Amino acid sequence: MESTGLARFLFELASEERLGILAAISEKPLRHAQIARRLGMTDSETTRHLNRLTVAGLVTKGPQSEYEPSNLARLVSADFPFFRFLLAQREFLLNHNVLVLPPGFVERLGALSGGVLTKGTYNVVATQERSLRGAKRRIWVLSEQAFEQALPILREKASGGADVRVIRPREISSDPVPLSAVKRNYPLRLLGEARIFLAVVDDVAGVCFPNLHGEVDMATMVFLDDRVGCKWAEDLFLPFLERGARTAGRADIAGRIAESDPSRPAPFVTDAGSPCRRYSELDRTASTGSHTNACVERQHTKEHR
Repeated sequence: MESTGLARFLFELASEERLGILAAISEKPLRHAQIARRLGMTDSETTRHLNRLTVAGLVTKGPQSEYEPSNLARLVSADFPFFRFLLAQREFLLNHNVLVLPPGFVERLGALSGGVLTKGTYNVVATQERSLRGAKRRIWVLSEQAFEQALPILREKASGGADVRVIRPREISSDPVPLSAVKRNYPLRLLGEARIFLAVVDDVAGVCFPNLHGEVDMATMVFLDDRVGCKWAEDLFLPFLERGARTAGRADIAGRIAESDPSRPAPFVTDAGSPCRRYSELDRTASTGSHTNACVERQHTKEHR
């Protein structure tokens, strides 16, 4: 196997002292003596570690004898949250499959490092219900399960102006209520499968991953209440939204529209049967909820029959 120098490069990072130096000088450039005092090291230890970091191309010394991280070090440091998440949630990751995520979101798993692991079915359900009942602006849900127990809350929040959107798999035999029998006042999108549970409620989010048997573990949820984590969840929800197909109960309407123009994405359809505006039109106002569940009140049904 040809050596790429990767092992040697990682070896230079494999030191609490050298990582401490990089963290300290990333805040502001520091002189040798300042670094030694900050980290509680002797002068000789500080010199040795700075020399190794300099040779590895991770540290530069400025004209005022101040050390700062190189551009290479800043790039490397950008991935530290990813590895911190892997280490902090090692046991969880050994028993769950996060590789069901799109590749770009696996690479961004560091965004979950500020999350809290909620364990136990009761605790997960209680957290979900508390968040749903407290929602003011939006409820976005991607669920492999029917999620019918939350329907009264979803209808209530949609009636109050919240931006409610639900994505789930096509009807399955275990559904307690047929999809076509459920009364909704919010848009529903269907997927062939949804291998995770994801909810974005106002400025918090929660995600459940499948276990090693492929079943979504609803008894373990990563709860995100920080800006970075919630942004990760938002970004993950939207591609699933775009992939979603026609709504159950009004599939004939969406189907006719799609057949008449195959290049046109399947629209949202509410129980009233009128296609709602596509997400791209609603996105700019999602944070205010002012156009939530807005439908074009025209005779689309008649036009496309």
